[in-house]
Amino acid sequence: MTRNFAALTLPAAALLLATFGTTTASAQCLTCVNAVTVPSGNVLLGSALINFNASTDLANTGNGYFTINPQGVAAGTTITNQAYAAWCGAWHNSTLQQLTAPGAAMYNTYSSSFPSGYNPIVSGNTMNMVNWVLNNKQGTVQDVQDAIWLIMTGNTDTPASTTAQAMATAAAAQKSYIPNAGGVLAVLYAFGPNPLAKDITTAAGQLQNVLLEVPVPTVTQQGGCTTCVSSITLPTGGVTAPGSLINFNASTDDAKATGNGYFTTTLQGVGTGFSVANQAYAAWCGAWYNSTLQQLTSAAPLYSTYASNFASLYSPIVPGNTWNMVNYILNNKQGTVQDVQDAIWLIITGQTGGTPSATATALAASAKANPAYCPPAGGVIGIYYAFSASPIAANATAGATQLQNLILEVMCPTTGGQGGGGTGTPSLSMTKSAYPTKVNPFQKVTYTYVVKNTGTVALTGIVVTDDNATPTVAKDDFTVGTIASLAPGASATLTATIYPPVKESAKQTDDWGINWNWNGWGGNDRDDDDHDDNLPGGTLTCKDAGNGKLQFEYHEDKQLTDNSFGSSSSSDWGWRGHKFADVASNDSADFQVLDKSGNVKLGFRCDYVSPTSKFRSGYGTLGVTGGGGGVYTGDKTKVLSVETSLSRNLNRQSKYHTATTNSPSTSAKDGDFGHGYKVTVDTSVCGSNGFGGVKIPVIHNYPSKWYGCDARELHPTSSVATNTATATVKVGTTVLKATAKASVTIDASKAGWKDCGKY
Repeated sequence: MTRNFAALTLPAAALLLATFGTTTASAQCLTCVNAVTVPSGNVLLGSALINFNASTDLANTGNGYFTINPQGVAAGTTITNQAYAAWCGAWHNSTLQQLTAPGAAMYNTYSSSFPSGYNPIVSGNTMNMVNWVLNNKQGTVQDVQDAIWLIMTGNTDTPASTTAQAMATAAAAQKSYIPNAGGVLAVLYAFGPNPLAKDITTAAGQLQNVLLEVPVPTVTQQGGCTTCVSSITLPTGGVTAPGSLINFNASTDDAKATGNGYFTTTLQGVGTGFSVANQAYAAWCGAWYNSTLQQLTSAAPLYSTYASNFASLYSPIVPGNTWNMVNYILNNKQGTVQDVQDAIWLIITGQTGGTPSATATALAASAKANPAYCPPAGGVIGIYYAFSASPIAANATAGATQLQNLILEVMCPTTGGQGGGGTGTPSLSMTKSAYPTKVNPFQKVTYTYVVKNTGTVALTGIVVTDDNATPTVAKDDFTVGTIASLAPGASATLTATIYPPVKESAKQTDDWGINWNWNGWGGNDRDDDDHDDNLPGGTLTCKDAGNGKLQFEYHEDKQLTDNSFGSSSSSDWGWRGHKFADVASNDSADFQVLDKSGNVKLGFRCDYVSPTSKFRSGYGTLGVTGGGGGVYTGDKTKVLSVETSLSRNLNRQSKYHTATTNSPSTSAKDGDFGHGYKVTVDTSVCGSNGFGGVKIPVIHNYPSKWYGCDARELHPTSSVATNTATATVKVGTTVLKATAKASVTIDASKAGWKDCGKY
């Protein structure tokens, strides 16, 4: 049986969805990928290939260009008889044959035995780049497949999308990439006995090679770990902790985000030259939850949970459990401090003080799969503070009569010898790039964020946000992703593919000949021929909302209008001021959704605010169902929701429900004084051509600051969008931040944008 891959082309109608990928390339993961084993002989292909479903199989679901089923695989290797997401590894129109005997060989793309003839034929490219793409997918399966083809052969069957090109470009900076445990790696299914073809004609005569996605396992003995734990040095005598224990704050101390323990305790009288110091440490209860915890004045010994002299009487009483499992938990925290503490109790005693959460239970289960776990450099190691000289009690009743032993978190030194009980210099840096750097309005851009730990202590819970190139509008900021942890010197890469904001220029449509600036600054002769493009129109932002929905927001320039009125009118309304009655049932905006060919597929007018019993204040937006709003082109059911900033202001808090004469002061922090619309539409209305952009034919302001009662038509104008990203992490009580910018030119000129006249 043969199969031609021309049949597997993704329809052009498929919407490109933005997804975010997080990766960390670190030496410890080389052991992880080397642990993936494949059968030594040939492997048969079992059931028929399963084609992908273009309407559902988006890249972020983990599905491949198709799925494939190996058959007859013996036990003992990572590969099993199951379905795998699969990708074409050579030319798009090569034949893929469902092999019977003798089958085909498989190769781990990180193995030293990987045949050189199957490497990318593009000079300088590596299979590691393909693995980077598989762990940082964006867009559709077609985008991912095209990115792989660009890396392997430099060609695709049809022009690759900007998303695919961006992935391939970003992968070029990852020639030595190694995926983390929990990621995926490519296993080559070598159907074709020949090396990759140098041209498409030769490729047509070859069998197609396939890349299977195989999960990267968690490997317990991580690189450099033994050196780290063996370098922990502790005082040989007892250590006191006379300071008061500091209890955790359940409302703020999230274990994963802050690294805080169940409480903290402070050591005293420790000499110099040890891995612990006279400082506070995150601490966890090491025995029964209801044991007594005594603030000792007499000394108690400290033990490394990896030391050869660790007392066996302190070992977990659950058969088969190890202290390595506890260390796994300390380095892989999830949920709250209570969840982490409960997981530790489940490992040591098998019980907790109540019903453990699903998070705690799952964390303990993961730890049990890591009985030989060893922390990486820059991670933490549990130091046992043995207040009690008795073995861990076999039941809660006996445990209640014992003093509580503690587990202190102490940093595992880096390979450079960093010690000091977790002390060191925290530092963070970030770089940011954009691809492409010049686009037309409503064309996506992929931003790449590389965050690096430039300090000497491990960082956990790093959050990267982006201001969406609108620094004065906070509500459209987005979170790029969260980096669980970074060891000193390690980097992590995140990506986001978004529509840059589009600046709009306005043209006056109601020409009064001589108009007065309402600020009282004098008359201005402004007829249509004199001011086509000299008015600020505002900013239009678009984003994918998932499930085929597009959300766009239009923020009108505050030089034209705002949401202040009555006695609280902003000063630039001039002597006439601004009245709520002028806005209600008068202001509106028209929007049109266009496909990629510039055809108007949906046209509608949005009501800004009207009297209605549907809202608590008695006023709110009626969207496209009333108050002058309506749908005049296309299917009205495709307009899914409409919000306006004034409607939100009046109905957000009860104290503002009656603010229909005088608006709240413009200094109020909980109000939105920009004049704006937020609309969600179903992009299926665009049909096979796909979404092409949003046009604003007319906005109505009664009145505006610059003109009287007027209407304007808007169109995109050329601009530069500069996105500022911020990476934030908390280290103790210190908050570290690193920022980076990337700029994109948006060309809306008639010369540079063929669809300029359609918007």
